[in-house]
Amino acid sequence: ICLSENREPAAEILMTTMKREWKIILVLAVPLLVALYFGRGLLQESAESVVFPVVAGCPLHLQACSVQLPQGGEVNFEMNPKQPDPNKPLQLTATFQQLQPLSVEVLFEGKEMYMGYLQYRLMPQPDAEGLVQFQGEGSLSICTRSLMSWIARLKIKLEGVTYEIPFEFETLHVDAE
Repeated sequence: ICLSENREPAAEILMTTMKREWKIILVLAVPLLVALYFGRGLLQESAESVVFPVVAGCPLHLQACSVQLPQGGEVNFEMNPKQPDPNKPLQLTATFQQLQPLSVEVLFEGKEMYMGYLQYRLMPQPDAEGLVQFQGEGSLSICTRSLMSWIARLKIKLEGVTYEIPFEFETLHVDAE
């Protein structure tokens, strides 16, 4: 076998080729591993979702409403002021017994008409007598109709499950025609 001076020996060619292949593997593998690592959180967030029927017999604009959850525990949801005015902010409070939510949000939607995307995150508050409480402030869109029907969707994220509990309420806008 005769090798010219310009050609590399077979071992060097093989090593160069292997180095290139490893670089290609690393270039492809690193983004894949990063995507898997961060995608793991997305997969965990796709835990079971339980949507309740509208809570019957509890007009949220007049009183606080309580719901028993399937895994045990209870949530009490309240808006203040009662008889909400769309021109003023709402104080939102969710109080939990025997539950420790990871996060709590409220989504307001018009029952008969689209009123925009009104979603608010409630923040955990200091422990009050063994109860877990989340509070926040929200607001409603102003409707041209004097009486507006709404749905407040309370979204409760727990370990492995998200509950969505809809409550009905009404607002009266006195300046509407």
